[in-house]
Amino acid sequence: MTGVVLMASCCVFAVSQPLKVTVQTDTAYVINSTDQIPGAVFGATAYEGAPWPADPQWQDVLANSGITCLGFPGGVGSAVASDKKPWASEDEVWAWFGSEAAVREITNGPLHGARYLYGQILPACRRLGIEPMMYVFGQDYPTADEPYAAEYAGYVSLLKRIDPELRWVHILNEPNAYFFRDGKGGGDYAELFTAVAGAIKQKCPDVMVGGPVLCWPPAWPPAQVGLSNWYTWDEWTMPLIETAGELLDFFDFHYYGLEPDVAAEGIAAVANALYLERGRRIPVAITESGPEPGALTRDGWADPTTHYMIRTLGIERLLMLYLERPATVMTVQLHDLNAWAGPWVAKFLKGPDPEDQPPTYYMYRVWRHFRGTRLKSRCQSGPVKAMAALNDGTAVCMVFNDQKFSREIEVSLTGVPDQLRSLSTQATARWEGIYLDKEANELVRATGVGNSFRAQPYSTYAVLFDMPEGWKPTRTAQRVELFGDAVMSEFEQVGQELQINVKILLETLADAVSARVRVGLLGSQPSDRIVMTVGGHRYQLAAGTYFQEVPIAPLPKPGTTTLSFDLLHREGNLGERPSERAAQNRLRVSSAAIVIEKQAAQ
Repeated sequence: MTGVVLMASCCVFAVSQPLKVTVQTDTAYVINSTDQIPGAVFGATAYEGAPWPADPQWQDVLANSGITCLGFPGGVGSAVASDKKPWASEDEVWAWFGSEAAVREITNGPLHGARYLYGQILPACRRLGIEPMMYVFGQDYPTADEPYAAEYAGYVSLLKRIDPELRWVHILNEPNAYFFRDGKGGGDYAELFTAVAGAIKQKCPDVMVGGPVLCWPPAWPPAQVGLSNWYTWDEWTMPLIETAGELLDFFDFHYYGLEPDVAAEGIAAVANALYLERGRRIPVAITESGPEPGALTRDGWADPTTHYMIRTLGIERLLMLYLERPATVMTVQLHDLNAWAGPWVAKFLKGPDPEDQPPTYYMYRVWRHFRGTRLKSRCQSGPVKAMAALNDGTAVCMVFNDQKFSREIEVSLTGVPDQLRSLSTQATARWEGIYLDKEANELVRATGVGNSFRAQPYSTYAVLFDMPEGWKPTRTAQRVELFGDAVMSEFEQVGQELQINVKILLETLADAVSARVRVGLLGSQPSDRIVMTVGGHRYQLAAGTYFQEVPIAPLPKPGTTTLSFDLLHREGNLGERPSERAAQNRLRVSSAAIVIEKQAAQ
């Protein structure tokens, strides 16, 4: 690849004190009841390039990519012989999708022909360790006498005959981008989803069905002429949550743009709303993501510096955010494996050669080590972020230096017996990483030995330690997120107080060492003054942002903790339109939660 430099490097020591990063190898870190890294979070869509898992010339590049989930478009009609429709009855639908002729319809033929042959593609994904997710497209606006739900369910059951492990499907794609043209909306989608998901679960009860596959976050856009602020929440998000009930296994949407606080707010708000509706956590899937449309042109995609600074870094910042929410975010899929999307670019791969790829590919390759059981880690610097895991006998520490300055890093292990430390861990440490050499306009892929290295500006490293055979954590540290009892609480006037209650059980506070409040805001302006009161202590919120975390002290007490939000200052009158075309002047606390950090019990 032009612009990629392979190099082996010893660490370069600086005069300044190195930043200490520690990994507690004896302590599993459980976040909201899970200690496993959500491997399928490392995903991509495959609207184009879908046949590649089954194509021998592309298999190596996919196997080495670090991608563990691919989202495929699946049209019901592509599995039906041309002489079968219109259906005479629902029984005829079931008969067809249960036939060997239907299997041949999605298996036989040219791999790179007019249809995607999932009879070949899905088994190939399993051989590569890739989790497939299927978009299912059928009839958008069915009438009562049409067996549309049976078509969807029959198609999914056909795919499961090919791939018995298939678990994830979602219904349609970006319906909020086109339903309105026919006078339809979120309520119509919710009815269709409920009928289709019910039919699928009757035939395939272990399949998780998701929607509504929004083309933007669940409370977006902030303003649109002729519509209320954040209209998607009321017109699409809540109708599905309230109608689908237990049939909705995950809520998914698309996210373009690289502002982590906007992504965090959207995830938190919909997760909170789902929890209030169902009484348990329902995961969120980001089934398309990438830079803001138009931010990266084809020329920029081919230029290492432009690609790295716009696409690679933006995606990595979001990836860090998603990985912090393993019980909430189940997959994040970059758009796209091979698609050119008009004048801007979404391709993940350049060609079939693993050594000739764009920068984002190599960033994901570094992250391929981050699997398995999450370990507790500690890093004191905000711009330098670290996460750790135990992956098949190797302790892995991921380090992301998200700043324009280089920094000397030293990663060390705790919880390892002294007699084993030098022989089995520190002495076998090695690392690999990527960073951008702006002067040379080259992506540098660096490797080294030892547990110290200089982290270059905006760089990513995987530090690997071989652990003793059979090593397992013996202790558990926990993080627990407790949702508030309201979402989308709106200020009507300055001086108003909003209250959100959070219930905290006594056992949740056992071994607790710290607490913080997560707050989502919609419509916040930089000049706002919003004060949060918790347990008699006041905290001023950062204005002009979508999402923030506020450390609180002392720890909350068992029972109900009330979070009070006071709007002390706002420019302009709430509810008024500043101009003819401008949005209304509105402000909401979209969600609030208390996060408890618990130390490992002795």
